[in-house]
Amino acid sequence: MRASVDELRCQLMDRDTDVRFVDTSDLPDADAAKTPAGVLAELMQLRSRDNPDFEMLLIGKDGGVKARTGDPDALEDFLSQIDTMSMRRAEMRAEGGGDSACQPEG
Repeated sequence: MRASVDELRCQLMDRDTDVRFVDTSDLPDADAAKTPAGVLAELMQLRSRDNPDFEMLLIGKDGGVKARTGDPDALEDFLSQIDTMSMRRAEMRAEGGGDSACQPEG
């Protein structure tokens, strides 16, 4: 997963995407209502799933969970999903296309 993040770093940055690796067994027991947009609550729920080995969440700028998967190879699918979101489409129109910062110069 870390190799995929490194490989797609430019596309992730172009989409203003922050990648965090969280070991859910280390999450504190906390009042989820006091956490920003309930993100901690979503992560804490992962501890109780039948297969907690891996979970990838796509959390929107509004704090809502937009997608989740147990497939570590789905990072590019998440990038594609981000590109369908209205805020991202507006950014791409304003910039004249997607991944402009990722194109080689010259």
